Amino acid sequence: MSITSPKLKVVNNHAYATSLDLARHFRKSHDKVMREIRRVIFSLNTAKSGDINGFVERNFAPNTFKDSRRREQSSFDLTKDGFTLIAMSFTGESALLWKIAYLYV
Repeated sequence: MSITSPKLKVVNNHAYATSLDLARHFRKSHDKVMREIRRVIFSLNTAKSGDINGFVERNFAPNTFKDSRRREQSSFDLTKDGFTLIAMSFTGESALLWKIAYLYV
């Protein structure tokens, strides 16, 4: 299995990956990715020290997309730090290879 990078978009000179790109990259359902993002956001917001230095606001931007049936669905735009935090919680071969590549790049 080769290690690839997720698709990125640039908004206001900042690189973002969407939750959809994250799901595709790690071969996970978008619902599961969204659940993990929401779990992390909830944990950060309810942690003893709260959302440390506005991490959630800086790294997880709520967004929407139209699904194949043209229904509006929730998604997130993630910075590199947001993407990394979520990806580090994933398991499986592609997640393991991505983590090793991240550590050595």
